[in-house]
Amino acid sequence: MVIGILSVALIILGVRYYELHQKYTRLEMENVKQDQMLVRDEIRQDQTEELNFFDSLTGLYNRDAYVHKVPRLDTPGKLPISIMVGDLNGLKLTNDIFGHSVGDQLLIAVAKVFKDVCRPQDLVFRWGGDEFVVLMPNTDFQEALSLKNNLLEFMDKETIDPIKLHISIGCTTKTEPDQDFEMIFQRAEEEMYWNKTIGQSGFQKGTLESIIAELHGRSPAEKYHAERVSELAESFGRFLNLSEDRLRQIRVAGYLHDIGKVGVDAELLNKPFPLKPSEQVEMKRHPLVGFRLLSYFEETADLAAAVLAHHERWDGEGYPKGVVGKEIPFIGRLLAIIETYDRVLNDPFAQKFTAEQALQLIGDGAGSKFDPQLTESFIKMIKQN
Repeated sequence: MVIGILSVALIILGVRYYELHQKYTRLEMENVKQDQMLVRDEIRQDQTEELNFFDSLTGLYNRDAYVHKVPRLDTPGKLPISIMVGDLNGLKLTNDIFGHSVGDQLLIAVAKVFKDVCRPQDLVFRWGGDEFVVLMPNTDFQEALSLKNNLLEFMDKETIDPIKLHISIGCTTKTEPDQDFEMIFQRAEEEMYWNKTIGQSGFQKGTLESIIAELHGRSPAEKYHAERVSELAESFGRFLNLSEDRLRQIRVAGYLHDIGKVGVDAELLNKPFPLKPSEQVEMKRHPLVGFRLLSYFEETADLAAAVLAHHERWDGEGYPKGVVGKEIPFIGRLLAIIETYDRVLNDPFAQKFTAEQALQLIGDGAGSKFDPQLTESFIKMIKQN
């Protein structure tokens, strides 16, 4: 009987042990799963944070990444550490004239140059809209300067038509642990702004030349029209006994009066008249685009108002502002006459006029489309010549 009781007890103990073992195994597996879930959550969090550290357009690190990574780099073991601060020139102009999609292409192209030129250990950040930062650990000033020059050289070879890549860069180096990192950064930024200031004139001149070449490459007819209007405008200015400074303005404004057509589709530039209503709306954008362009450049800012106004009418029925009479800038009124006269005589896409018919058209527009006094003087000049 004792043996029977012991046997039952052993069986009960065995069952209990089995149950406890199963429970332990189950708990252990649950703990493993919890640990695995925690690890997965940590990995996902790290991946999310890492994704949040990248600029979605260029693929470079963003400003948040800079804040996160600087404390890890600003250590004695990373010295000397060099900093480059760069500012892309012409982004606002590109966005205003050609649209933000072209501006995005410009930023992507700049980012690609940074990626191609910088070394694996360098960290490149898109700091802001058109600003970039490069952190170069264990890099002295001469090495950083060499890298900067390589960047400028490669940038100079790239173009997002008609805008050439151009970036102003400042560069400094932290060599001692007690130097303040932010002060080093500010010195690089100040040098960048200085380089931007002294290089602005050359950049503007080159950019304007590229834009003119782009327009005239799309439409040779526009090139010849610009040259004729410029020459005739200067002749008319001399006939009116204007000053040399005024003659310069008229000559250059005549050449650039249709520069805003660089923002018009090339197919539309070379399309015979009449245009469809939607095409007319597109074409009528060019005075405003020209105004924005010329306002951007120091050498042409004084011509912007005249170019904006060269399709205004004396009676206020013109565009883009609908101003009337002498509210229209003088050079704008003058260009309205000359550009119309040249169009009806020489435009390959417009109805052909004889010289007499062209003058008759100008005369008929006096007091409605054109300034009546300027119209009278212009007709007199043409007849004398």
